[in-house]
Amino acid sequence: MNRRKKFVRYGILDVFCEAPFCGNPAGVVFDAASLSDEQMQKIAKEINVANTSFLFQPESDGDFKIRYFCPEKEINMCGHATIASVFAWGAKQVKGMPKAGGGIVRLETKIGTLSATIKRRNGSIQSVGVAMPKPEFYAADIDKAQVFDALNIDESATVASYPIEIVNSGLYFLEIGIKNKENLLDIDPDFRKIHRITEELNIDSIQVFTRDTFDKDSTVLSRTFFPKYGVNEDPVCGTGNAAIASYLIRNELGKKAQKRVHFVGEQGHSVSRPGKVYIDATCNNDEVEALSISGAAVLVFEGNIYLD
Repeated sequence: MNRRKKFVRYGILDVFCEAPFCGNPAGVVFDAASLSDEQMQKIAKEINVANTSFLFQPESDGDFKIRYFCPEKEINMCGHATIASVFAWGAKQVKGMPKAGGGIVRLETKIGTLSATIKRRNGSIQSVGVAMPKPEFYAADIDKAQVFDALNIDESATVASYPIEIVNSGLYFLEIGIKNKENLLDIDPDFRKIHRITEELNIDSIQVFTRDTFDKDSTVLSRTFFPKYGVNEDPVCGTGNAAIASYLIRNELGKKAQKRVHFVGEQGHSVSRPGKVYIDATCNNDEVEALSISGAAVLVFEGNIYLD
């Protein structure tokens, strides 16, 4: 076999879990400076997980820069791929990058510079937390029946007191409250219709969630659909759980006048990849003042991607 010279190094990490083959896999390309946009998109399609992040030298005030690619197109932000990137960067000396030292890392993304916190135990990274942008809320200018038809559900399966609302937590999610986990797990979406709705509304995803969880200590169980990016169902979505937490603070939890909210999001059961997202928020009644997502990750694959 001829020795091939043009390659970049990559890893695949499972995120929001502590053991391989659970949670949400993310690709991380460690030294992406030499890659064109076309090459990054091809690599993301070849790796073929929900999201692949590409790490670059910082351009302004960060420790490094991240770009995120789904199999079909680039995306502005991805929670689980951000956590995977910080795990990978913090666990090794990535060529051409500043050495991982302190517990706070600044990440340059298309939605701005984010702050991440690395927690270690016995020298190894235990978890990574990412401070998310302040959420924004929008009315959904769409007939409810269209959404229910795309999800193949009857309106009786939904929680009438929860408004159908769009939340921007770095990505734009249309939120639908479901009565119980049986209704939620039985959903068999029409992904072409979901794709069309997300294009019409200029949003990224439709999410369904329920307060009926598997673990009594969890807050919510959810499913996240991203067909416009080539990902029909994202196993465990960090940005999505940030949106749901923000939505619930606005529409339910904040009504209890809590100053601090600890939120545990369960996800992935519908695709046999269960995981948990941990969220901490400070709020003033129904107003989110600050919110962060956190979780564990484990390296599953590591190797070279050959370009010639």
